[in-house]
Amino acid sequence: MRHTTYRTRSFIISHFQEPVWPRTISTYATQGKQVLAYSKDQALTKFIQARLLDCRINAYPSYTEWKGLNRQAPNFLFIDLDLSTFKFIGALNRASTKTLKFITKKFGDNISPSVLWTGNGYQIYLPVAASILELESIFAEFEEPSKQFIRWTEQFLSNWKADPCHSNSLSFRNCMLRVPASFNSKLVHRNEKGEIINIPESAEVKITQKWNDVRPGIKPLLSDFYICLVDSKLKEIHRNRKSEKYSVRHENHKIQWIESLLQIPIADHRKYALWRIVAPL
Repeated sequence: MRHTTYRTRSFIISHFQEPVWPRTISTYATQGKQVLAYSKDQALTKFIQARLLDCRINAYPSYTEWKGLNRQAPNFLFIDLDLSTFKFIGALNRASTKTLKFITKKFGDNISPSVLWTGNGYQIYLPVAASILELESIFAEFEEPSKQFIRWTEQFLSNWKADPCHSNSLSFRNCMLRVPASFNSKLVHRNEKGEIINIPESAEVKITQKWNDVRPGIKPLLSDFYICLVDSKLKEIHRNRKSEKYSVRHENHKIQWIESLLQIPIADHRKYALWRIVAPL
């Protein structure tokens, strides 16, 4: 039984490409702060020291940049469906089912990602074959396309049902995955002092579907992603033009002689000049 539990906690590592380590992890003991782990055994030791509470591991290795340049391909897709964003659990279950069907539709019937029940929702993990988008000519003109890709895919594949907080925050540095056979601290029992007195079975993070080791390419998503980037760029240009027009209109409403006067320094009685000329009672 102990060997099976150990293997379950190691299961998540099978999704990663080399180099696996070093990689950041976080636990209840670190209060969610990420710390570096240099091996599987070191990570498991820290998980056990935290009583297996809130054990997470980053989907991406620690060193993804070099001199400010991205060197990490977006080769892991992460979707977080949190119960708090749905009215009831039935809606959550339908969203999970539809997301998995859409993933199959986009990538093929032979694609089966991992699905974990976190106690408060589902997390879907899909390793993919991808290149660094900053090095692709069609995406090079956009800002941080690889990071934008993992943000966009989470929302696109879930029909915008995934955790909305990730839309502007998910990145290679904070793509933290729940570890199977660990426990969600939000569901533990506490006494009046806030101390943990019991960890119920319902708090356990469980595997509901295992990845079948098939790593699809991201090509089926790139056309939609490119359209999204262009659309965002056009909207940004439109916002800038509106802002420029507002500035011009605002500039035209200025009274030039007052503006000129405000630029002329005077040695004394400045406040009286402002009172008499600019804002008389």
